[in-house]
Amino acid sequence: MSEIVGPDVLTKTDQTGERRWVAIPHGINQDTCPVAALQGWLEVSGISEGAVFSGLDRHGNIISARIS
Repeated sequence: MSEIVGPDVLTKTDQTGERRWVAIPHGINQDTCPVAALQGWLEVSGISEGAVFSGLDRHGNIISARIS
């Protein structure tokens, strides 16, 4: 994984629906570092492609659609 993580970010002010890359730098403290947290999540979840965070249905089941 890169030194900088770049997730897709869509905002309500982005009327064109174009995605843009947003750099998320490493944190100073390993316990609160967003990059370390994402790396840990990817490792334990087994996600290697697609959406990093999936949604849940009303019964708490994981669905394949990415959250927005």
